[in-house]
Parts: sequence; structure tokens; C-alpha cells
Amino acid sequence: MKRSISLTMAAAVLIIWLGASINMMIRYNMDWIDYTKYSMDLTPSQKEYFSKAHITCGVQYNRLPISFLNEEQQNDGIFIDFINLLSVELENDMDIKLNQESDLTRDFETGAIQAAIVDKSQLPAEDFLFTEPLYIMHGKILVKENSSFDNINQLADVRIAVEEGEEDVAERIEELYGAKGVSVVFAKDFQQSLDMLENDRVAAVAGDETKLSYLINQQRSNRYYKFLKYSFSRKEICVALNKDNEGLLNAFNKAVLSMKKKNLITKTQSKWFGAMEPEITDMTEVDVIYNIGFFFIICGAAFTIWNLSTAKKVTEKTRELFNSKEQLRLIIDTLDRGLIIASGSGTILEVNDEICRIAGCSKRELLKSDIHTNKWVMPYLQQEDETVYKLKEHYYMKNTMDLNEGDKKLYIVEEWTQRYINERRNIQEEKMIAVGQLSAGLAHEIRNPLGLIKSYMFLIQDFVKGEDGIHAVRVIDDSIKRINRLIDSLLKFSRLSGEDNKEVDIGELISNILILEKKQMDSKDIDVTFSLNGEKAKPVLLNEDLLKITMINLLNNSIDALAEVERKRKIEIRVTIWERTVNIVFRDNGCGIESERLSEIFNPFYTSKERGTGLGLYLVHSQLEQAGGAIRAESVRGEGSVFYVEIPIKMA
Repeated sequence: MKRSISLTMAAAVLIIWLGASINMMIRYNMDWIDYTKYSMDLTPSQKEYFSKAHITCGVQYNRLPISFLNEEQQNDGIFIDFINLLSVELENDMDIKLNQESDLTRDFETGAIQAAIVDKSQLPAEDFLFTEPLYIMHGKILVKENSSFDNINQLADVRIAVEEGEEDVAERIEELYGAKGVSVVFAKDFQQSLDMLENDRVAAVAGDETKLSYLINQQRSNRYYKFLKYSFSRKEICVALNKDNEGLLNAFNKAVLSMKKKNLITKTQSKWFGAMEPEITDMTEVDVIYNIGFFFIICGAAFTIWNLSTAKKVTEKTRELFNSKEQLRLIIDTLDRGLIIASGSGTILEVNDEICRIAGCSKRELLKSDIHTNKWVMPYLQQEDETVYKLKEHYYMKNTMDLNEGDKKLYIVEEWTQRYINERRNIQEEKMIAVGQLSAGLAHEIRNPLGLIKSYMFLIQDFVKGEDGIHAVRVIDDSIKRINRLIDSLLKFSRLSGEDNKEVDIGELISNILILEKKQMDSKDIDVTFSLNGEKAKPVLLNEDLLKITMINLLNNSIDALAEVERKRKIEIRVTIWERTVNIVFRDNGCGIESERLSEIFNPFYTSKERGTGLGLYLVHSQLEQAGGAIRAESVRGEGSVFYVEIPIKMA
């Protein structure tokens, strides 16, 4: 109980602090940190600076009532008053320089001015420092007092007058309300805008609230007009300083805050606008609102403390139930099996994240739907229980259980893909081990008698006479060599030495392979292009047999694939030698491979040829993996295939 009261009191303090922070934002447009920093008096060094410094403040002129020359040719306007107030706060008799807007930057650069009162968006933020806003200049909509419109969001299908030269106002109106049928009509001056409003040629006048308020006040006709609630634009009026005047910025911010505390901004507004005063926060009203809010916060905190004694048990029980539910939900969502709970009629009551991942949908698309018609999960639940089935290139198994709660059912969908692939791979690996052992055994058994035949042939050839006998010996010798080569190939299938590395001139090796296959490729009218990039002249250390087997298999497969097409037959071999790898891109425009069979071409005994064994690409793939390399394929049926090979280079 004490802890709850402490927490409540802490919450009350936090709420009060937040309320005070909001009050700071409303009053002074700054947070607690800035408010505390700028509430301090000028430091001795700052006072000394302003007592000696000659500061000129620039202002854009000919903008009633912002800044202008009055009938006595003296500087006048709201900004001029602001500068005078700043002079008092800083105890520095600042000079005023009226400028064209385009001259402000130049005057800063030449040192003609050290500060300027501007709209913050007038100058680039990367080149200047800006004080806290003196006040906010709003873009407002002016209508007749009896207008049916109360706020700017109600505007639709009307014409709005905008004074010439204020294209930014027109663009903003069209951007916000053009889609609602609001159009802009330009008037040569403010008086023409009012005339158009009086004659109902337009429904409203848009412009800067400060300027509109001043001009209406000058005409003494403010009782006939009103501003609609809300503004369509917002400009922060600040004091701009050079980027390197950080210390000066601190002093100006202190002066701005002091002016706001003394309510001088509001008083200045009243001087210029009278009853038609622009939107600005009166600090007296803010004080009343803040005090009322503070009172209600204290009452609320007291009521909360009193109410906690009866609400504590309910809160704890609710929290326990909620935590239990969340823990159960977390456990269910982290399961690697998809779960669906459905009513007896088939309405889906609950699902977990895994079934959403499997089905590729969100929970919203499953909950409250019919399990028999829902397109996302129906294909997964139509299968027999405890039977592996295939959907979208994945394998799954489904189970159904009856729950004790009424007639509800639990459907379990488990992804079986990896397990299915592993089982198939294990079976294939066992087959390959057996084939490898058989190959090694056959090679050994054949080579023993073959060695005897070769030895006796060496003896017989000295006794053979006549051309027929010599020819017979030569044919037998060639046959023995051919059988030896077949045995070597069989042994390479059973085991390919990954340590048989030597320095290889890759360009020469591949060129020799192409020369050996040239006759076969010429007979089928196949054009071959071979390019080599990288360290061409320097042999690299790698497994030469692995490179040979890879290139011969890919080349023979491409020749067979090209035999099935009638177009111009092409093979492109592009080799790039890097520091640690040799990368080969092998491309042909043959018959291609179906996308659904592309993942199977590296499996043992898979072949699309009538006389193929299905061991070539499997041997290449497995031996590359053992050597730390890789091979992958891309293909489009009817267009051709591309193989990407990576062979590691051994370091000397």
C-alpha cells in the first residue's frame, strides 16, 4: 500500500512536471532546460560587451506594419518596437538598418549589421544562428462576420482573394484546399481584396494575420470581419546572428525571455492592432488556466491515493491474468509448429505466428473465418493426418486433435521440408558410398589382371613378326591404356584428392580443353568465346583435376543442350582470377532447364539424357564443396543456362 501511494505521488509529481513543461512551451516556446538557462541575468562579461559594443540590427522594410518609414521619415513598425525593447533589455543603444530582403545576407557578410529580425525561413540555417521565437506569425483566412464558416477546414468550392506579390500564400492555399474546389483570385492590393469580399465575388481573403489585422484596424471596420479558426501557415520571427556568435545568441535569448515574462509582446501587439489583434497567447490567461489545471491535478492525485486501497487487489489479479495470458501466447507463438484452434462449425478461434508464416498471411486474415473456405489454410488442412505432402516447393505434415472444451479442434501443421530433404540426402549419400566402394573394388580387381596383360605384352612384342602382328600389338596396347583411363575416371568418382594442388596456367588449361572438344563443337556449329581477366600471366595454385572435371562436364552438358535448338548456338566462358578464388561464368543459349527441376540437377543419378548417368554435375558439386568452392545455376527453359563456379586458390 505504501509503495502504491509512493508511486501515485511520483506520478502526481510527474504530471505536475509535465503540466509545468507544457506551460513553459505555451508561455515561452521553450523547454525547462532553455528556460532555466535563459532566465539568468546577463553575465558580467556580457554586460561589459554590450556597454561597449556598437550593434546594428537589420530589418526588412516597406512591409506594413512590420517595418516602414512613417510620415516623419522615421523607422516605425512592430519589428522596430521589438528592437527598441531588446535595446532596453540588453542595455545597448542598437541602431536600425532597413534592408531589402535580398540585402540581409550581404550586410551580414560585410559587417554592416550584426543582427536581424527575420522570419526564420528567410535565411539558411547552416549559415546563421537564431534566437527563440519572439512571436509566431500565422497565415489566416478572413471572412465576413456573418459567414457560415467557423474554421478553415470547412472551406470547399469557394474563391479566396490573395494580394499580388504573395504567391507563397496562394500556393499554400491551393496545396491544402485545391482538391476541395477552393480557387485563388489575385487582387492588386488589400483594399481590392476587401471590396471583392464585400461584393461576394470571393468568400474569403487569405494572407498574413499581422498585416490583415493592421489594415482592417486602420479602416476602423473590424466589427464586420472575423478570422477563421486555425492557420494555414506558421512563421517563427526570431533574431538572426552570425554562425560564430554563440555568446551573443545566449544574451539575446535572455532578452527575448525577459520580454515574454513581462508580457511586452502582447502589449506591443495591442498597440498596433487594437481589437483586431492577431493570435497570441496572453500570459495572464495562461496563468489562470495553469492554476486551474494544477488544482485539478492535485485533486486527481488525492482521489487516486484514496481509491488505490480498494483497487489494489483488482489490479494485481488483472495483472496476473494478463501476464499468464501473455506468457501462454509467447510460448504458443515461439513453437515451430503451426497451430489452429477451431470451433465445431469450423470458425477459426485462435492461431499462432508459425501458421501465419507457413500460410503467408496475417492473423487478421485467419481469425473468425471458416476453416473450410479460408484460402490461406484450406490447402494445408485437406491432407490426411500424419502424411507428408508437398505444397509450394515445401513439405508438411498435418495432425488433428480434439480438445476437451466442447467440440473444439486443434490442427497442427508442421513443416517437414528440412527433415524430408535430409532423409533423401542420407539415402543418396549411402548409395554413393556404396557406389564409391564398389568402384574402388572393381578398379583394383581390374587393374591386377590388366597389369599381367601389359607385362606379357611387353614380352610378346619382341617375338611378333609381320605387319598384322605389329598392328595387333599396337591395338592391344591402346586398349590397355584406354582401360587404364577408364579406371582412373572410376577412381576419381570414388575419391578425388583435395590435396593434389599444383601451379596451373588457367588460360592454357581451358584453351587445351576447348581444343580437345573443338571437333565435336565444329560438327554442331557451336561458337565459343573465352575471356580471362585478372592475373593472366601468373599461374595459380589450385586443384588441376577439379578444374578439368568441372570444365569438361559443363562443356559436354552445353554441347548436348545446344544440339536441341535451331538458332545460332553459342557458348560463353568468362574467367576472373582474384586473389583467393577463380570465378567462372559458363553460359550457353541451349534448351535450358525447367525451374522446378533446377534444384535437382546436382543430385546423384539425376539426368535428362537417355544415356546419361546423372553423376557428372553431382561429382563437380560434391568435390567443389569439399575443396571449399561452390557452383550454382540459373536457367530459363527455351533460352539457355548459366553456371557460376568458384574454385579456391591455395596460398603458397
